[in-house]
Amino acid sequence: MKRTQVYLEDSQKKMLEKIAEQMNTSMGEIVREAINRYIAENQTGTAIDAIKKTQGLWKDRCDIKDSNGWVDDLRKEWNERLYISEDEQ
Repeated sequence: MKRTQVYLEDSQKKMLEKIAEQMNTSMGEIVREAINRYIAENQTGTAIDAIKKTQGLWKDRCDIKDSNGWVDDLRKEWNERLYISEDEQ
C-alpha cells in the first residue's frame, strides 16, 4: 500500500470522520472503499462492459426460439436418440 495525501474540503473531512466513527473504522478505509467503487464503476474494457454492449443484440431476430422452445427441442432430440417415445415421457 502506498501513502498518498489528498486535500479535502472541511465539510468532506467532517463527514468522513462522522461516517468512520459510525462504522467503527478509519477514514482511510472509507476513502479506499470509495476509490475502489469509483474505479469499478468507471473501468472500461471489462467483461461487464462487453455484456452491456451486446445486451439486446438479437432481440429483433425471428429465427431464434425462446429458451423454453430451445430446451424442448433439445429434450425431444435426446429422447429420440434414446428411443423414448413421447407417450412414455
